[in-house]
Amino acid sequence: MSEKIVYLLLPLFCFMIPISTFGTNFCLFGLVLFWLLTGDYQKKIGLFWQHPIARVFLIFLIGSVVSLFFTIADTNDAIDGMKDSLRLSFVGVLIYYFTQEPTDKLKKICIQAFIFAMLITVVLSYLKYFFHLLPYRQGFTEAAVFKNHIKTSFFMCMAVYFMINQVRYYPKKSLKNIFCWLSILIMAINILFLSEGRVGYVIFACLTAYYFWDRAKVKGIIVMGAMLCMLILISQQFSLKIDERIKQIPQDLELFETTQNVKTSSIGSRLNFFETSYHLILEKPWFGWGVGGFKQAYRTQISDENLQTDNPHNEYLRIGVEFGVFGIGWLIYSIISVYAGIKRLALDQQFLMKGIWAAFLIGCFANSWLMDFSEGMFIVLMLSMFLGKTHAHNVIDHRHNIQLATSA
Repeated sequence: MSEKIVYLLLPLFCFMIPISTFGTNFCLFGLVLFWLLTGDYQKKIGLFWQHPIARVFLIFLIGSVVSLFFTIADTNDAIDGMKDSLRLSFVGVLIYYFTQEPTDKLKKICIQAFIFAMLITVVLSYLKYFFHLLPYRQGFTEAAVFKNHIKTSFFMCMAVYFMINQVRYYPKKSLKNIFCWLSILIMAINILFLSEGRVGYVIFACLTAYYFWDRAKVKGIIVMGAMLCMLILISQQFSLKIDERIKQIPQDLELFETTQNVKTSSIGSRLNFFETSYHLILEKPWFGWGVGGFKQAYRTQISDENLQTDNPHNEYLRIGVEFGVFGIGWLIYSIISVYAGIKRLALDQQFLMKGIWAAFLIGCFANSWLMDFSEGMFIVLMLSMFLGKTHAHNVIDHRHNIQLATSA
């Protein structure tokens, strides 16, 4: 019975992440509640410190709690910051599930659930963009359906990356292979020609380059370069969305200089956030301004209401401002810990997880993805799914007769 509940909740959790915040929260609540009610507490609690990936986020949670004693944030912002830290620490709960057997089967179902969610998203996206069959939602561009264009383009890049790794194992003329390549093509067109997410363009290009390098090294990069030139020519010829968004970059900067309003220019505002955050980090370099303190700290530097923000749209800046040297050190520690875990994976999974982790780190230069609910939950899920068992021999109690999968 317990296995059936996990096999229901975890794939549903994966399906909900790119579609519904409420649905994701509902599944997460169910997984945590089930974890609390099913005993085996010594192993469960010990895993939070004994497993290197769970320990990464536990340290961050402890640092957040300590910073409550000196944070500049008001009560609501401090609580929101603590919620973010606590949510990330649930990686230990998910790792527990993914260290049970049969992990490989559960992994496969979860990835399929995520891809299925993105297939639904891309179909609805085309219906919305070309036929206007879905209602307009404030803050959403014409191709965004369940989440905004930034989140949608990132998740679609991840779905493409999953599928392009999977087609290696299908017979070339099989229906699965044909369906996968068709789905990849439809999603790639959506990312590059319908979506306004510039981060999606960058991540898609980086993952594509990595894929071609892995397959054919220098020859692969030459092929990638030829494809990029073709893409630029097509975009300029048909004035597609990617061409429009690239041409908007100097216009965005000029508009920001003219209006001095963060709502009028995404790139101009980010440059302003970077400069101000840099000064905030220098002002309190060691322990920062405290959990949830970015908004109030920013107000000490910027008085113009048109330039106010509670989010620098850069995870590295946010961590640096709120947690200082401790936060920067934690980021370095987390990157090293994840990379060490990836090196213990089988080669095919190493390639997959390196791309996912790199894509997330790249996205964090233009977004605060650890504090953003959907992206934060996604990376927590991926880390627990792929790295959960890399150190399982250290945290699994063999009295439970659990056999370890060497490739997980």
